Amino acid sequence: MVNFKQSSTKLPILLALPVLALLGVAAVFLLGPDDPDPPKPPGPQPELNEPETPPGNDGEDPLKVDPSTIKRPTPKPGAPESIDVAEAMYAEAFEHMRAVRARLELKYKYADYQLDRAWTLETVMRHLEKLDGEYFQRGDFRLSFPEGDEPEVLIECVTQKGAELPDGTLSLAVNLRTGKSAEQGVLYARNRQGGVLLNADDTWRVRNLLQRCAIAHILAQLKHEGEGVAPTDDLINSTWEHFEHDDFSITTRGQAVAFACRSIMGEPLAEPCVIDVDYARKRVSLSSMPSNPWPPGPESAESLQDSAEWYLRSIAESASALVKKEGHGEEVSLDELEVSPWYFTQMGVCPFDLTIRVKKGERVTVTLEIRSSWGRPLRCKYVRLIACPDQDDYRFESG
Repeated sequence: MVNFKQSSTKLPILLALPVLALLGVAAVFLLGPDDPDPPKPPGPQPELNEPETPPGNDGEDPLKVDPSTIKRPTPKPGAPESIDVAEAMYAEAFEHMRAVRARLELKYKYADYQLDRAWTLETVMRHLEKLDGEYFQRGDFRLSFPEGDEPEVLIECVTQKGAELPDGTLSLAVNLRTGKSAEQGVLYARNRQGGVLLNADDTWRVRNLLQRCAIAHILAQLKHEGEGVAPTDDLINSTWEHFEHDDFSITTRGQAVAFACRSIMGEPLAEPCVIDVDYARKRVSLSSMPSNPWPPGPESAESLQDSAEWYLRSIAESASALVKKEGHGEEVSLDELEVSPWYFTQMGVCPFDLTIRVKKGERVTVTLEIRSSWGRPLRCKYVRLIACPDQDDYRFESG
C-alpha cells in the first residue's frame, strides 16, 4: 500500500495573518478613533411623569378655576324661550294646584276630618275642566297620598299638555290637619342652546350678592396695597333662595379678580353674571346681560343724592377728622377711613367710582365726587358733595 502525505492547513493561515494585520492598521487610520458608532433606530421611549407641582410653585391656586370644568348648557325640549312665558306657565300650574288643594280641604272637612286615600282628582274636583288652561290640561295633574299617620296630600303637575316638563315635576305638598304646605319645582326660560335666562328677581339677588363680595374685597385690598388679599367666599357660602353654593365662583388672574354666578341650581346660565375687578387699572366691569340688563346706575342725579347723602356725609366727616390730625396732609384715600361695604351697596356704586379731595385752610373742605356706577357712566355727568363738616355745611352739585 502506498502511503500519501497530507498537505498542512496551517501554512495558509499563517500566511494570511500578516495581511489581516495590515488591513486592520489601515482601517484604524482611515476611520479615526473619534468617529461615532453607526446610528441605531430608536426604540420605545419611557413615559415621563410630570411633577405634581411645577418648580417654584408651592401649589395650584385653589381660587383658579379651569374653564374646562364649567358646565355647558344642553337644549331642553319644551322649555319656554322667554321669561314672561316661563313665569306665566309656572303661575298657571300652581294656580290650578291650589284650586285642587282648596277642594281637598273642603272635602276633608265634610268627611269629619278623615282622609280617604281612595280620593282621586275626579272625585275631588267637581268641575275637572277647571284644570284646563292656556298651558296645562287636566291630564297634566296628579294626586297622591304619602304613607303615614298624618293626612298629607301631594298634588303634582307632571307634564305640559302631555309633554315632559323641561325642569321636572312641579308639586304642592299639603298637610290637611295643620294646613301647612310647601311648593317645590322650577320652570326656567331657556335659549335654544339650553342656557337659563334669569328673571328680574333672581338677577337682582345675584347682582346684590356679587356686588357685596366685590365691594368687601376692594375695601380690604385698598388697605393692603401691594400685598394682595385673597378673596373670601364667606358671603356666597350662605344659602340663597333658588341658588346653591356651587353656582358661584371667585377666580384670580394676576391682579384681577372675577366674582361670578354661572348657574342656578346647577343649571348653566345663558348669560353668566360676572363682576371683574382690575386692581392694576382700578377699574370694574359688569358682564353684559341682554335679556335682563344690569341697571346702568341711579336713574337721575336727584335719586343718587337721595340714596347717597347720609353715606357721603359720613365719609366726609371721617376725612375731615383725619386731615386735622397732626402731620397729616391733604391727601386722603379710602383705605385710611373706616367705611362699611354697605355704604356702597346702598349708594349703588363701588369704591373705584368715588374720588376724595380735601383742602385745608380756615376750614377743611371735603369734596366727594361720583362720575360712574360700577364703571358705567351716570345718566348725568357727575354728582358732587362739597362738605365743611365743622360748619355743618353740606351741598350737592351735579352736571
